[in-house]
Amino acid sequence: MNLRRLEEFFATKSYPTPNIEFLQPFLDKSKDNLKSESQHKKSKSKGSSTGTRAPKYYDLHLHEDLQMKKVVVLKHLDKALASICDEFLNPGHPVHLLPTDSFTRTPDHSYISDKADSFLRLREAANLIDNRRRIEHEEVVRQSYNIYNAPAFTSLASRLAFLTESNILNWSTTHNEPQENAIADGFLSFNSDLRRRLAGLPTSIQNDIELIYKHKLDTLAVWEDKSPFAGSETTMTKLVQPQNPFHWRTCQIGVQADQKKQNVCSVKYHDIDGHVAVTGRRTGPDAKDRMFLEEAIRLSQQSVDTDGDDGDEDYSKLGDPTNKKAGDMLQQVWAAAVKHDCTFMVLSSGKFEVICVRERETGTMYLSKLLRPAESDNPAHCKLHVALYIHAYRDALDRAKQMDSFFQPDVPQDRLPRLYRLQFAKMPMPDSYPNLIQELRTKQFIKLRLSTKHEDSSNYRLWQNISSLNTEISALETSSPPQPRSVSEWSFDTDRATPATSSRVFSTIAFKQSQSFSDKLVIKFAEGKRQCEDLALQFRFHRDVEGMAGNDHGLRAFGLFQQIGANPLFCAMIMEHAGTGYARNSKHCKEHKEGFHTLLEKIHSQGLVHGNLQRDHLLMKKDGKVAFVGSRAFKGKQCELEELRNDEMELLRRWVPLDSSPVQQ
Repeated sequence: MNLRRLEEFFATKSYPTPNIEFLQPFLDKSKDNLKSESQHKKSKSKGSSTGTRAPKYYDLHLHEDLQMKKVVVLKHLDKALASICDEFLNPGHPVHLLPTDSFTRTPDHSYISDKADSFLRLREAANLIDNRRRIEHEEVVRQSYNIYNAPAFTSLASRLAFLTESNILNWSTTHNEPQENAIADGFLSFNSDLRRRLAGLPTSIQNDIELIYKHKLDTLAVWEDKSPFAGSETTMTKLVQPQNPFHWRTCQIGVQADQKKQNVCSVKYHDIDGHVAVTGRRTGPDAKDRMFLEEAIRLSQQSVDTDGDDGDEDYSKLGDPTNKKAGDMLQQVWAAAVKHDCTFMVLSSGKFEVICVRERETGTMYLSKLLRPAESDNPAHCKLHVALYIHAYRDALDRAKQMDSFFQPDVPQDRLPRLYRLQFAKMPMPDSYPNLIQELRTKQFIKLRLSTKHEDSSNYRLWQNISSLNTEISALETSSPPQPRSVSEWSFDTDRATPATSSRVFSTIAFKQSQSFSDKLVIKFAEGKRQCEDLALQFRFHRDVEGMAGNDHGLRAFGLFQQIGANPLFCAMIMEHAGTGYARNSKHCKEHKEGFHTLLEKIHSQGLVHGNLQRDHLLMKKDGKVAFVGSRAFKGKQCELEELRNDEMELLRRWVPLDSSPVQQ
């Protein structure tokens, strides 16, 4: 009985097919738009899901040794994977001793009650399908697999792999740990309550599962789902083309490039303690037992000898949007696999699917041919996915046993695998920031690049230090390259606009080799003669405030620079990040508000005025230090100067009251 039911199950094209009940009408309404991207672009409505996200922080900063290096397509990978199920069709296999009624669920979906929340989400996603929103949402693909496919696959794979009636494996759309970066759409792992039930399992299974948990390899495989349009046949076909090498997209901050479109991560994460952030996860060697992969390579080579080979194709270049989308999909799913240190990945868009296998040591991604779950019959979709689940478990166990052998008392640490010795978080470098400040104040030239969001250029320009200039600012030209010693070793990238009201103020990333600071500096630009001279006066105001005896407050301005050869004049003031705007109701600001009054009194006592005091110009750091920004030169008479000082003190008393009296607006 068990043998017959297994044969029926393994022959099912999809159990049940993903294109049922909700997904089929969903695709029917979308099929006109699936013909071509150009047709879709003419008719797509707001909210349509047509693309995939570009690489972000985790992907862009992934350690070089963990990046994907090449893509190899194995046309018979699916057959090689599925062949593991044939061993269970032997009538003498112990699996047939299990009770028949525990084997497979029938297609009546009576188990849907176990997935009630997912079922409701699927209904909600399906209800979005109407005449206005014909294009699909990936949530339908995800929840369809979660409800209709995964329960049957995990149930059968658990029985075949472990020879037990217990449901050991689990497929879920959420991970058991919070996910911030490189977030996958689906995870194959163990049942959440399995560790509480281990005592009821055979001792050998208990030991194996605990070993996998010990080395944190319990995420066995990851899924990336795309909407049926984002993962159209055109795009998914682009996936299954060989690439050698694969061009991994990295963070371009600090990289000279000719491309207009740069890959730039968030300044929030770019560096850690003065070092460029490097993401990734230490990993051990690949599994020793990979007979399925060897067989897939053998079969695919035979196929190449017979059918010929189209050769390698580079689809990562930016010229073709479909090529770029395919490359982004592969980079996205590879990064998720690195994060969870798993070997198997699935890219799915409902009607189309690609199985991916990661080889760590060479950085190779092996891809299956383009699969059609509702049509595939050699192997059928069900047989392939049950086999995939079993392979993923055995692969994790194989690698866990290898890692355990490396951590024996008699094994020296330098014998650890190369990829396990990688370093991601480095110790702080306390001397590098003072060195940066010193070079800003003393070097004659710096290299500065404006983000392509602000300027149609991705190359660094030479800027001359004019901090000591006391005359009016005029154009600068250079006929020969400057001496290397006169150019700072630090280079600078503008990143994003700060929350300040001025559209000319940007966060700045300073870097030198592996050293980097992204939360320390701010740069303010000025264009044209009048703006540049006003900026020079602001620079001198901050320098005067910084030089006041006994003053701990104020903003440190490190240098005033002018771009060589720019017409009109283009200047920049590089200064420290002086904090955020004063928030009257903040407990922190209430505790340190006296600093504003102390600083303004010192400024006035030196015969100076701010000249442009506004509420937005009051900044405060976490350590309680305060600063005024946006100053302006005063050109009036002495009597008017005294009046302005009084006005500034009165405004400050209104905005930052020192007593409990009502605040005036």
